[in-house]
Amino acid sequence: MPQSVNTNKNILDILLERNRLTQTEAAQYPPHLTNEQIEQKLRQDGIVSFDDIAKAYATLFDLPFIKLEYCPRCFSINPP
Repeated sequence: MPQSVNTNKNILDILLERNRLTQTEAAQYPPHLTNEQIEQKLRQDGIVSFDDIAKAYATLFDLPFIKLEYCPRCFSINPP
């Protein structure tokens, strides 16, 4: 996994800053967890959406967040 730009932050910090988690919810995650472990627990607990996690990673690594949507017409064999 690439090094984060914000080395003092993790995805929990970013989700807190964006009001996607409360302090109480974030306190349930031990401070020694890696971002990958935090992500797994967030998904398991269902507290935030996949997009929220992806946006937190984008912020952490200073990358744009681009949501790709499925477009059946884009994948047709006979283009319009």
